[in-house]
Amino acid sequence: LLFTLGAGPLFAALIVTRVVEGSEGIKDLWRRSTLWKVEAKWYLAAFGIPLALALVSLGLGLLSMGGKSAYAAKLPIGSFVPFLLYMLVFTGIAEEPGWRGFALPRLQSRYNAEKASWILGILWGVWHFPFIIYYNLAAGVAPMIASLVGLTLGIVGWTIVNTWLYNNTQSVWLMILLHGWGNAVQSYLVLSSNGMTAQTLYGVLPWAIAIFLIRKFGKENLSPHPRPQK
Repeated sequence: LLFTLGAGPLFAALIVTRVVEGSEGIKDLWRRSTLWKVEAKWYLAAFGIPLALALVSLGLGLLSMGGKSAYAAKLPIGSFVPFLLYMLVFTGIAEEPGWRGFALPRLQSRYNAEKASWILGILWGVWHFPFIIYYNLAAGVAPMIASLVGLTLGIVGWTIVNTWLYNNTQSVWLMILLHGWGNAVQSYLVLSSNGMTAQTLYGVLPWAIAIFLIRKFGKENLSPHPRPQK
């Protein structure tokens, strides 16, 4: 039920686009959501970055525990493909037409790419609050607040990375893949590690990539090309 209700960004994007831009707006959103013909290097980035982040986080987490592993896969390894498909639908398709398809280009028409990413990242983080609160009710108020703040800051860093990828491709389809794949990899490697160090690092490390991208491409566009605007 929670994941089904999580399709709010998709429905909001469709409804508001239809009201504001009519059928042409819906066609444009569909075009970008099915834009799969992009350079192979961007697919490599979409699949490689989450995997690299997860492996580094898992490895450093194990080192912090002296090599003693508490790893226990949340789901059987044989369930990875159906779980990935589930994540692609209920997180990628359910959210990305709203976040990157609708909100980001409009935010970038008013703000530079970095500031637009901060705004979108905070909104994206707050969107997850019901999930975090629901799953941490027993932890107490203070740990829950720390989780909410940490989650939001981590998502802002990851949003900057997402903005870089979208601004270079304008492909919502690629963002759907990134979102679903990233969640699946995180679940199998980081969350299954049962280690706080690995989980914390997975939220912090995207900032290293984000800072590098800002310095290399500039906060104005996060890309060699003008940022997509609506």
